[in-house]
Amino acid sequence: MHQATTGRFDIVEGMNYYQFFKQNAQFLLFGLFFTFFSGFGQTFFISLFSEEIRTTFALSHGSFGLIYSLATLSSAATLIFVGRYLDRTQLITYTVGVCIGFIIASSLFALSPTVLWLGVGIYGLRLSCQGLMTHTSMTSMARYFDAQRGKASSIATMGFPLSEAIFPVLGVAAMHAVGWRNTWLVVSSLGLLVVLPTMIGLLRGHQQRHTSWLLDMKRATSSAAVPLKSWRMKEVLKDVRFYLVAPAVLTPAFVNTGIFFHQVALVEAKGWSLTWYATSFTGYAAATVVAAVIVGWLIDRWNAIQLLPFYLLPIGFGLIALAFLDSPWVALLYMVLAGFTGGSASVLTNAMWAELYGVASLGTIRSVASAMMVFSSALSPVLLGIMLDLDFPMSILILLCLVITVIAVVPLFFLVRLQQREVMVAR
Repeated sequence: MHQATTGRFDIVEGMNYYQFFKQNAQFLLFGLFFTFFSGFGQTFFISLFSEEIRTTFALSHGSFGLIYSLATLSSAATLIFVGRYLDRTQLITYTVGVCIGFIIASSLFALSPTVLWLGVGIYGLRLSCQGLMTHTSMTSMARYFDAQRGKASSIATMGFPLSEAIFPVLGVAAMHAVGWRNTWLVVSSLGLLVVLPTMIGLLRGHQQRHTSWLLDMKRATSSAAVPLKSWRMKEVLKDVRFYLVAPAVLTPAFVNTGIFFHQVALVEAKGWSLTWYATSFTGYAAATVVAAVIVGWLIDRWNAIQLLPFYLLPIGFGLIALAFLDSPWVALLYMVLAGFTGGSASVLTNAMWAELYGVASLGTIRSVASAMMVFSSALSPVLLGIMLDLDFPMSILILLCLVITVIAVVPLFFLVRLQQREVMVAR
């Protein structure tokens, strides 16, 4: 029982996802469902309603992008301070607070009478869903599983593709049936009647796991030949490795948020239907699952840092296809390739922070990293929105995203060499 809760298994069990899931199902489902429900605050879902929202409030692409970006930036700033309390608050208390924030935010979004309240609703959704649900899930997986951290993260990550496969189709259907405001009232009701009780139920008995983890941490600290360093955020921000990895961590958020947020403009430029584009999210979801499973296994076999230089390649190839080809099937191709990068990113970065800086202050470190990703995702809607208002063709916007992706890959090779050198010195 102790093995199941701490994540230490023998080699045969460690390679078997089924056995691992079976022995830790309740807590792994907590991680998976929280990333699943985070879809309500992700750009791919909110942007489905962009045309109706712009019509309701008489907004241009750029002005709505600015509102969205300001709300997202504000949520990123808040996340830095709120996210660190995960290190010092009981997980169930923290989870309940996140769920209540989601319920309130979705209600405000649905009922917003003015642009100001619309921005407040978006801020709440971006903070509670994209920010805190993801932060809580992935930090918990990295903290409470050691040798199987890659597998735990990959299983939790599967909540993202599930929401990406289900929410766009249901969102478009609901919007056509009852309108965008009523759709979000339904979302708020689901938060109260489904999300909150589900997450509370999945954390039943977690205190025993937390107590075991604390004991393991104390034993590891007392038995270590070299004292285990507990990184403070000030120390992390002075570490060159943080800045070598930061561009690659931020790039998928920037690229996918920009393209997903302006998906209506993309569809119009390519001559595709919005229904087909929403359906193509299933390809993104499937690729994310495949990538998460493979990368999770590879991390447990090697480590996350060695894999980092390669995870942006699929989305790079997808951007090339999206920039130069107009066939409707390119939408699916891009989604699949972006899904490979997206599925890899969530698992790789979650394990990477633990590999670089340990798990004692992981909540604090990930809150800053998550805030940076949210900040990155805030830039692209307004930047690309302004370019659209200035009549830049969509292909130019996509090529800009490609250039940013290529630039982000270069520092990763220096990170790998630096990390290898530090490991050799430590030995």
